Formats: sequence, structure tokens, C-alpha cells
Amino acid sequence: MKDTIKLFFFGDSIMLGQGVPLHQSWVSRISKAIWKKHGDDVITINASVNGNTTRMALERMPFDVQSHGVDIIVIQFGLNDCCCWQSDGGLPRVSLDAFQANLHEIISRAKRFGAKKVFLATNHPLPVFGNQINNLEYNKTIIEVFHEFNDVVLINIETIFLNEMHRTNSRVMDFLLEDNVHLNLKGHDLCFNVSLNIILNAVMEVL
Repeated sequence: MKDTIKLFFFGDSIMLGQGVPLHQSWVSRISKAIWKKHGDDVITINASVNGNTTRMALERMPFDVQSHGVDIIVIQFGLNDCCCWQSDGGLPRVSLDAFQANLHEIISRAKRFGAKKVFLATNHPLPVFGNQINNLEYNKTIIEVFHEFNDVVLINIETIFLNEMHRTNSRVMDFLLEDNVHLNLKGHDLCFNVSLNIILNAVMEVL
């Protein structure tokens, strides 16, 4: 009897699907597609939490991920890390240097606890009047971290959105809820369509 594969999504409200029905988020739809193809051979666990930074994620990683064991993990953080709160004197919630170090530790811990496939995702663009400048810098850092590992796979959500916006002559707001941060159904559709086969292939390689 072969072991059950554990696939983790480890992120914030973008992976959790804040603002859309649970069954229509891109992560839930990928989970359903994997179950249809592989049944109980693969367990998908969405260990994402609204509002999480990488610092907060590291604090809960021992229970939420490590204690279960992990075969495949998809990591997506940054939109909360890059936010500058007035209560922090205009500083980002997590500095770029700390963000980079935290991503390193999340990846290293995932591998230590069994991850054979690690995916690292950038974040979608934000409107120019939001935290877009910070978001761009944090996406660059995510790509830098990707290049520092020879066995991590990048899902460049930022580029995918920019290409789709160019192809359809659309604006980033067309893919976002009214808060101009979280994905609407069209945004979740795009994430699902570009991620499904990548993750399905990873499952096949691990099984």
C-alpha cells in the first residue's frame, strides 16, 4: 500500500480565498481537480491564514505543516509583509531583509520535514494607488530567493497577470474585489488555470 501524498498550500488570504465562496477559490478548485484524478492518494491541506506575514507563518509552521509531514508545498506570502502601517511609523510589517530570510527558513523547514517539491509564488500586481511599489520590491525578492535554490519551482503570478492584462487590454482592478487587494472570481480563474497542470505534474512525479 503506497503512502498518501500530502500537498500543502501555505500562504495568506490570497490562497485562502478571502471574499469569494470557499469552493470557488483557486486552491479549492485545484484540490478538487487533484481528488478527481487521484482520489484519496493525495490529501490537499490549505494551511493559509488571513493577514499572515512570513514572520507569523514561521511561528505556526511547526504545528500547521511540520507536525503532519509534507510531500509538496506551495508557498505564497508578501502582500501582508509589504504593507506599511501607520502604527509602525510607515515601516513595512516585515522588512525586505527579514522577508528574504523568512522565505529561506520556510523553504528549508519544508524540505527538512519531507517536501520533495517546493513551489514559490509571486503575488499579483496591485493598483498604482495601493502598495504596488512595495509589492514590486517584495516580488523581486521572491524571485531572488527562487534563484538561490536549485530545486524550487517559481510560479510567477505577477508576470502571468501582467501578460493577461496586456493580452486582454484589461486593468488589474478587473481581477480584484472592491478592496483592490483580494482576487475576484476572474482573478481566481487565472490563478487556477496557470497553476493546475504545474501542480498536477508535481503530484505525478511524487506518487
